[in-house]
Amino acid sequence: MQLIRRKKFNFYSAKTLQNLIIVNKYALFDDVNDYLNITSEDRDKLYSLINDTVTIEFRMRNAYGTGTDSGAVMGIRGSSSNEFLIWLGNYTSNVSSEWLTVSCSNTSSSSNTSALMCARPSYITHTTWVHIAIVMSPNYWKIYIDGVEATYANQTTFNGLKQGTFKDFGILGATAIGQRSNDTGWYGGGLSDFRIWNTERTLPEINAFRTKSITTPTTGLIMNLLLNGDGNDNSGNSINATPTNGVAFPYKTKTAASFDGVNDYIPIDNVTSLLNTTNSQTIEFWIRPKASSVRVIAGFKNANNIYLLITFADWTSAIQGESISIRSDDIVVGVTSTTVSQMVNVWSHAAIVLKNNEWLFYINGVLQTTGNSNNDLTRGNLSSNVPNLNTGVIGTRLPNFANHFIGDIHDFRIWNTERTQAQIVDNMNITITTPQENLVVNYTLDNTFDDLSGNNFHTVGMNGISFIERD
Repeated sequence: MQLIRRKKFNFYSAKTLQNLIIVNKYALFDDVNDYLNITSEDRDKLYSLINDTVTIEFRMRNAYGTGTDSGAVMGIRGSSSNEFLIWLGNYTSNVSSEWLTVSCSNTSSSSNTSALMCARPSYITHTTWVHIAIVMSPNYWKIYIDGVEATYANQTTFNGLKQGTFKDFGILGATAIGQRSNDTGWYGGGLSDFRIWNTERTLPEINAFRTKSITTPTTGLIMNLLLNGDGNDNSGNSINATPTNGVAFPYKTKTAASFDGVNDYIPIDNVTSLLNTTNSQTIEFWIRPKASSVRVIAGFKNANNIYLLITFADWTSAIQGESISIRSDDIVVGVTSTTVSQMVNVWSHAAIVLKNNEWLFYINGVLQTTGNSNNDLTRGNLSSNVPNLNTGVIGTRLPNFANHFIGDIHDFRIWNTERTQAQIVDNMNITITTPQENLVVNYTLDNTFDDLSGNNFHTVGMNGISFIERD
């Protein structure tokens, strides 16, 4: 299972909380062979935008280093064997603690090195995110760690190589994030919000976005990799970095299927053979309705057009407010969402337990009181209401394909068992990606219409259903 959206509460002192960096989306490098590659075309574009002063900043969490390991956060090859590095680890024996190095060197001679080394503060651990900002000008380099200028352990200049920008040592050659650009010195850990500015950023400017992402083009920002699922540049210059050899994005942005209310739907008739059972069943899903009119979330029918519908809205005047209800032919049993002040334009989790003589409704894990119950309605599982069920659909009504749903849906699951309230609560914030006992169908709708239950009841989206980012 993969956790997608569960709030975790930690307690920090006011001083610690002020400096705390929380990163939920990032690129993870394995310290073996993965990196982000910048193509020659994009390198040339980057070079053309660089000024005499440059600021590079990023957030990092070194997962593999121990104070003796080394890894390159960024590596650039220049002309005449010059190399620029942002380097993490133990570079020389005279630095005993963890630290970050910015260096330029001539690889044809080990003595031709200009390096700036800084010790990392003692409170930084391998499980802690830190923000790094490196200001590079023709006359000096400065490194800020979490908004504080670092104490430098060593600062040297050799044989005319001077502190400056990486534009100073020639047209850019191989350029990579996560290695030295020559398939060595692999970085191990997380990176997010890797940005390059063609100006010197002041400390107030650095601190203004030290814990924030920049998502729109900004003056002076020439490269902006959010690293929240890919290596795309958000600066407006399209200087992209290509994930190579399996760079992972552990918290890649999740999506949901978005229904337009006109003719979108998802057929699920290929799974109905497993739903003709005497077992109790649980149907659960996340929805964000975009309209308060009567709309169908899912529908099931048989060859005789006997049907059962799960709907959003107010089917009858006896149900007050926004609600989720079940309708079997023209008989309705519903539930008023008394514990949810608003469902339109709000994500809500719904779970409906279908068992013999009883239907249970849960909204966001809370058991609801049903309204407008009709004693003639057969309360049981799907097959007891729709004998020989043979067709199912998400997002519209059967049998006449009407009342199309307007809004978004994700993690639509059907279980051939009664799920307890505790099970519903424990799993409603989790995207399940592996087979589970009694899980018949599992459409995460995370950029795919595949069934992840293990039964392989894959489907398709009809009439142009789009995937949108969950927020």
